[in-house]
Amino acid sequence: MAANSETYKRLVETAERLFAAEGIATVSMRRINQDAGQKNTSALHYHFGSKEALIEAIVGYRMSRVNTRRLEMLRRIEDSGEEIDLHKIVCAIVFPLAELLDDETGDNRYIQFLAQAYSDPVIRKTHLGPGRYDEGYKRCFDHIIALRKDVPSAILRQRLLIVTGALVHILSDFDKRRRDGRRVRPQHEVAAFVSNLVDFFLGAISAPSSADTAEAFRELGRTHA
Repeated sequence: MAANSETYKRLVETAERLFAAEGIATVSMRRINQDAGQKNTSALHYHFGSKEALIEAIVGYRMSRVNTRRLEMLRRIEDSGEEIDLHKIVCAIVFPLAELLDDETGDNRYIQFLAQAYSDPVIRKTHLGPGRYDEGYKRCFDHIIALRKDVPSAILRQRLLIVTGALVHILSDFDKRRRDGRRVRPQHEVAAFVSNLVDFFLGAISAPSSADTAEAFRELGRTHA
């Protein structure tokens, strides 16, 4: 069946929900089949073939939307004729992920799934590394490099990886507490949280590099030369 079939969608969303709640390694393919209401025990194997392919399908199902949104924001920033600054670029990184908190169906558990995936070094490298869904993220990084010429790119790259991981886990924790509380937070409360999160991210990217960090990275470069 096609990737947009109802069965395919149900399997992906069920797997996403279970992985988010219980961990990716602990949930079996059989459990996903059962929770998705599939009488055909081979449904998951038919559509995906393996758990690895299922994980990739979940990432693609959500990240294609995130990447498209990020590229749209970048196009508006770049075509506006206005000065490009770090705040605008950080918004283009944060908003597309944070907007998943406002999913109208209430069935979206991708942020919590993503936090589980980030916690597994193998999954993070295999499914969240460079690929077809990170064009917008790469372009944001290019802008950051251009705007922070005073900081070596290696330091900025590591800093961006650190703060992006923090972003995912912070959003996941917010989403989990919101759902566990069984209370729909007012839109202005979510907006205030996301705006503060942008400031947090911006602070990490805007901070100068200390002499100690600069020397540590120079030594790292000499070690790996």
